[in-house]
Amino acid sequence: MKHSLRACSIVILIFSVCAVSQTGGTYDLSHNVVASGGSMSSAGQFVVAGTVGQGLAGTISGGGQYSLRNGFWAFQALEPTAAPVSLSGHITLTGDSEMSRVRLTLHNLSTGAVFIVRPNQLGYYHFGDLETGVYLLRPEGQGYRFSPTELVVSLLDDLEQADFAGVRIDQ
Repeated sequence: MKHSLRACSIVILIFSVCAVSQTGGTYDLSHNVVASGGSMSSAGQFVVAGTVGQGLAGTISGGGQYSLRNGFWAFQALEPTAAPVSLSGHITLTGDSEMSRVRLTLHNLSTGAVFIVRPNQLGYYHFGDLETGVYLLRPEGQGYRFSPTELVVSLLDDLEQADFAGVRIDQ
């Protein structure tokens, strides 16, 4: 009889501990659902297929100084917060070296902004105060063919040595 009374007391104690742990004492998480959402949610480049343990959207669970707002938030594109970056390099010309005929065009592929610079007489060029992003850089010069013909660069930091070689072509 003592064993069954002890066993019954232990079972009651275990269930009461489980009940308290589900509510967290002064915290209330009763608005949660453990079930499959059964559908697919997507925003931007992220996709969630079903949910398990997701709280009911729009409810707030918690108590005391902590709370949990349930549901999904709308995707917000991250904007660059980095300091300006720069791009520089050198152009070498074979044949008749007329740097005054050469210019470099830089296109920001995200914003569409276009920047143009000319190299100095030694062939060095520099683009400064640029936003981070992906750019298309193309050298142009009347009577010249360049190698490479263009560069696509992802500027997250300053980039140096974006170099080109130009060959004089007959007109």
